Order: sequence, then structure tokens, then C-alpha cells
Amino acid sequence: MTLPPRFATAVVGVSFVPGYPETLVPLEAAALRGHLYGEPALPLELRRAPANAVDPNAVEVHGPAGQVGHLPAPLAARLAPELDSGVDWRVELAEVRCDPAAPERPGVRVRLWRPAA
Repeated sequence: MTLPPRFATAVVGVSFVPGYPETLVPLEAAALRGHLYGEPALPLELRRAPANAVDPNAVEVHGPAGQVGHLPAPLAARLAPELDSGVDWRVELAEVRCDPAAPERPGVRVRLWRPAA
């Protein structure tokens, strides 16, 4: 089954990346500006991490302050071959949710799409 040309997904492992929680500060600010002022979504970057010891299909999500987390493993397994073969995928911030009562479980969602050829 092929991936749809546009979809949203959660980012996993957010609280385990180096620099957390500071890595979320620019994302939270961008999400708030988008919500309050209608600013465009913050573009992010997908980076393959084939040397990842846990998952050779790993796809990292990076923002202005460094790595944000990873795409979920089942999605990464489908997306990695496309990225490796040069298929262009874009990613932008969709949402950030941080509950002060549960800072170890931040929620970050992103939108992915293939640009029109």
C-alpha cells in the first residue's frame, strides 16, 4: 500500500532527544503564533538515520532547536525507502501540546506531504 500524498502524524520520542525540553520552545512559540496570528506553519526537516541501533528505518524530525523526535516506526518503515530513493517529502509543524502535569509526555504532531511535481 502506498502512502497518501498528504497526512498528519504524531512525533514520538520527543522527551528523549538531547536538549529536551528546550527543543520544544521554538515549536510552541511557532504554534502559538500560527494560532493567534495566522502565521504559516513552521517548516521542519526529515532526516534519515539508518545507523540508528534500534531501527534502521528511523526517520528523525528536526526543528530550529535540533532534533524534535522520530516518526513512528511503522510509518518510518514505509517512508524510509522513499526518502532513500530521493522522493521529496515535506514536513511542517501541526500542533504542540504540553501538559504541565505530565511534562514527560509532550504531544507534537506534524503534517507531511509530497510536493506536486
